[in-house]
Amino acid sequence: MLPLPSMALQLRVLRSIKDYEASREEYSRLLEVAPHATPFHSFEWIVANLLSFANQGVHVLEFRQSDSTLVGVVPLVLRSGRRYLRTRTWLEFAGQPFADYGGFLVQPGFETEVAEKVVEHFSGSGAEWDAVHLDKMMSDDPFARALLSVAQTKHAPIGAHEGGRVWRLAKDAHSANQAGSRSLDRAAKRLSEQGALQFEVFTSPEHIESRLNSFFQLHTARFAAKGLHSPLADAQHQEFYRNAVRCMAPAGQVWLSVLACGGLPVAMRISFRRGERLHLYSTCFAQEFARYSPSMLQLRMLLDYSFANGIEVVDFGIGESPHKEQPGAIQQPPLLLIELYTRRAAGIESKLFHAAQRLRARSTSFQRAGKLLRRIFPHDM
Repeated sequence: MLPLPSMALQLRVLRSIKDYEASREEYSRLLEVAPHATPFHSFEWIVANLLSFANQGVHVLEFRQSDSTLVGVVPLVLRSGRRYLRTRTWLEFAGQPFADYGGFLVQPGFETEVAEKVVEHFSGSGAEWDAVHLDKMMSDDPFARALLSVAQTKHAPIGAHEGGRVWRLAKDAHSANQAGSRSLDRAAKRLSEQGALQFEVFTSPEHIESRLNSFFQLHTARFAAKGLHSPLADAQHQEFYRNAVRCMAPAGQVWLSVLACGGLPVAMRISFRRGERLHLYSTCFAQEFARYSPSMLQLRMLLDYSFANGIEVVDFGIGESPHKEQPGAIQQPPLLLIELYTRRAAGIESKLFHAAQRLRARSTSFQRAGKLLRRIFPHDM
């Protein structure tokens, strides 16, 4: 039975990673009861981001009952940069910029009380930042709905904008659509002629870390073949992946799946696990094997392996891509960007930017003027 919400939640602001780590056990317990929690909400994911990316200050909000029981955590960091029309300073989720979902945890039954405290806190403390950007929130999450409702009731300056969608595949839907693909069957046969095929999933930190360099090399070479620069060619981004593995793999939250041909990796994929849900995150394949569709072959093997080994739902992550439209997969409601403005000019710029984005999506002429739009509104995260 859930405890009754307290009307006098206590708010504590943590200003360092050390203070944040002191609440690790309580945070993990809260994670277990939060129905919308993903690996991107985990303590380990957020610490990996704090260790990897520069910020101008940690700003973690902890919400406790009078008996000190933790019922909510909103981990934020302060950042500055070009946003909309000018350089701004804002707060955002500490798990960004590369999470598929925004990272907050609220115990069921406390959504409204925590939302009220959040709005109250930011309505009266805007001297350091222009806005609070809460990106990639699930639109069906009770806390997201409570935050919008409370802000509107209190007439707080707030904006809500729809973002990307996620494709999700359940085990039952996958089982009901096992007709297979003849083209992939042919590709597998042709690839096997080049060498024996082997599919493996690695979960231990040492096995994953020992293969990360191969992952980086395949990713970088694939991008270079298309005339693009892979983010994994950068040392800082590589260190982020290493930190994610070091922090998350000991807790069983990382899968590295590898399809090898003749002993050489031809497709690799990093995924994050929480309970019975697997979140596909990043993939790469060897350019010289591109004609054999190695990435799609590897995905089919991973789906079969996942559903045979305790996974009930596979989340394909944010963004559009043909491989995500698997038979039986369902597109989820759009994610939300919720913004709380502490300076009026920031709110006006945001509304102008998102209005222009909506017009661009509907208008062919505006699409042709896209490059000009990005120069006018260089929305850098």
